[in-house]
Amino acid sequence: MPGAVGIRRALLAGAAVYQRTSEIPELHAPRHDVDAMARVLSDPQLCGFQVQPLYDPACNQLQRELERLFIHAAPDDLVLFYYSGHGKLTMNGLHLCASDTEQDLLDSSSVAISWLRSIIDRSKAAQVVIILDCCYSGDSRGELKGDLSSAMTNQFGQGKGKYVMTSSSAIQPSLELPGDTCSLFTKWMVQGLEGAAADSNGDGIVTIEELFQFIENHMAGEEQRPQRWGFDVTPGDVVIARHARAGATPAPLEPLHPEFYRAVQPLLAQRRIIPFLGPGVYGDGPLSAFALSSAMSALAGLRTEEPYPLATTAEYLELMYNDRPTLLFEFRNMLLERKKQQKPPAVLNLLAAMEPPLLIISATYDDVLEQRLREANKRFVVVAHVLHSNNAEHDGKIVVVRCGGQPPVEMRNTDDLLLDESNELIIYKVMGSPFLNECAELPAGIDTVVVTETDHLTFLGRLENQHTNVPTAFSLPFKQRYPLFLGYSLDVWQYRLVMNVFGKMTKQPYAVRQPTTPIEELCWSGLHAKLIPSDPEAFAQTLQSAGVRR
Repeated sequence: MPGAVGIRRALLAGAAVYQRTSEIPELHAPRHDVDAMARVLSDPQLCGFQVQPLYDPACNQLQRELERLFIHAAPDDLVLFYYSGHGKLTMNGLHLCASDTEQDLLDSSSVAISWLRSIIDRSKAAQVVIILDCCYSGDSRGELKGDLSSAMTNQFGQGKGKYVMTSSSAIQPSLELPGDTCSLFTKWMVQGLEGAAADSNGDGIVTIEELFQFIENHMAGEEQRPQRWGFDVTPGDVVIARHARAGATPAPLEPLHPEFYRAVQPLLAQRRIIPFLGPGVYGDGPLSAFALSSAMSALAGLRTEEPYPLATTAEYLELMYNDRPTLLFEFRNMLLERKKQQKPPAVLNLLAAMEPPLLIISATYDDVLEQRLREANKRFVVVAHVLHSNNAEHDGKIVVVRCGGQPPVEMRNTDDLLLDESNELIIYKVMGSPFLNECAELPAGIDTVVVTETDHLTFLGRLENQHTNVPTAFSLPFKQRYPLFLGYSLDVWQYRLVMNVFGKMTKQPYAVRQPTTPIEELCWSGLHAKLIPSDPEAFAQTLQSAGVRR
C-alpha cells in the first residue's frame, strides 16, 4: 500500500439519476466513473484504499456516509472523497447534488461544501483529498459565475490540510465524450493511476500533484480545464499510487513513528514478541468488530447505527432465540459469509511467513489466520477453552487441535497441557470459534465460543480457578516475551480479560491501536503500554517493506 502509515479510506459517490421534478438533467457517466475509480483505488498492489461506492445516494445517506468516513479516521489515515455528478454554485457557496436534490431547496436537499468542511475539521485524518468531477451551474443572478476559486478558498481554505481537485472551472462543462463510458476527467485519472506515465520523476510513486499534472496535460486541448487547490498540505507528500518498475526496488515505507518500529522489529525477528490479535486487524472490513456487531444488531432488530458492543448484541440475540445452538448457528453463518468477502490482512500474511517458535493469541472468532497458515503449508496448533459441553463433562478443559500433527485432537486439563512450544506454531484462541466447535474428532456438544455477556462472565470466573485458568504451558513465554497488541479494542470485556489472563506478563506491552474512547485510552495507560495510534495493516506492511527476518 502506497503512502504514509495508516488506513487509506475512500468514499466514491456517483449521482446520475435525479427526481423528475428537480429539473436537474440525468447523467450517463457517474456510475461508470465510480466503478472505474473503485477498481483502481481498491487494488492492494496499486493504491490500497478501503473503498465504499455509493450510487445515486439520497442527500441524507451521502451526508451520513461522509460523516462516518471522516469521523472514524485515525491520525495516520489518508481519506479521499470522490464525487461524480452535478454541482451547484450559489451565493452560499458550492453544493453537491444528490438523487433527491431540489433545485430551489439546495440548502436542505444537497451537500454543501461548507458543511463538508465542518466535518473534515472534526476529523483526525492526517491527509484529506477531495476530487469533484462535475460542472457547476452558477447562481441565477450571475454573481458567482466562474468564481469557483473564491468558493473553494472561502469554504475549504481554513482548518485541516486538504488537497482539492475539480474537473473544470465554474464556467466550463465536464465532458462525457461519445464512445467513452467514463467522463473525460475520470478517464484520464484512472489511466494515470493504472499506468506508470503519471510517475513523472520515475521513483515508482505517484503523488496527487503528479496525477493532476498528468490529467491536465492530457486535457490541454479540451474545452474543460481541471483545477486544484492545496490548503495547508504539501501535494508531493500525498502519495496516491505506487508502481513497481522493472529493475527497480520500491522504497520501503517510512513509518511516522520510527522509534516504535526500531524497538519492535528486532524483538519480532528474534521471536521475543507474542502477537495479540483483535478484530481491529480487519480495519473496518466485513470481519471487524463494528461490522459484526452491526450485522448482529440487524439480525436482532436493533438500530444498526448504535455502537453496541458485540457481547451486548450477542446477549440480546440469545435471549431472543432462547436457544444457544441457534445463536451459534447464526453467528457461524455470519462469519462464514463475511470471511468470503475479507482478504487476509497484511498482519496475517506477516505471521504466516514466520517460523516457530511463535505463540499467537487471537481474540477473533473466524478462522482466517488458520486458513492462511494452511495455504502457506504451515503446521500449527489451536488451543481454546471449553465453555460448555454435554452434561458439563468437559467444562473448563482445554481443546487442542493440531493441523498436520499428532494426535490431531486432545482434551486436557489446563495444568497438564503439553506443547512443543519451541517447534510448534501455537494459536491460543481465547474467545474460541464456532468453526473450532465443528472439528469432527471433538466430543459432541463442545462449545468454545465466548461471545455473549454471560459467556464472558462465565469465562472470567473460571480463569480465577487454578484448574481452569490459562494453561501453565504458557507461563514461561508469558514471562520472557513482550506482548504486542494488534487491533485489540479494550472495551470493558476485553480489558477485564487482559487484566485477568495476561496481567501476569512481566514485559512492557506494545500496542498498535487507535483508541476510540477516553475509557480505552485510560485502559492502555493502565497497562503501561507503548501505544502507536495507527493501523495494524499499515504496521505490518511497513515491517514487511523493511524486511523483517523470518
